[in-house]
Amino acid sequence: MINKIEEIEQLLEDISEPLSKVDAKNNISRLRFLSVSLNTNPYAKGKLDEAINHAINASKNNSDKNQQILFMNNSWSTFESVNEETEV
Repeated sequence: MINKIEEIEQLLEDISEPLSKVDAKNNISRLRFLSVSLNTNPYAKGKLDEAINHAINASKNNSDKNQQILFMNNSWSTFESVNEETEV
């Protein structure tokens, strides 16, 4: 079974490159639910929220999609590293 962190990571990827607007909308709802239910420190939560916002911006097919995906990946990487430190 996939854990919350792995599911969040997959949803971020799916949202940033959505197959359809309906898929993106459903994935965003699930991602927000998982984010709220995740027990982590405030800094890590802030980085996760940043990653989510960048994924949503990338899904809008705007001119800076690649930049938004880069920002998403940077925020996600920071979240993972900070979250792992708090789990130890």
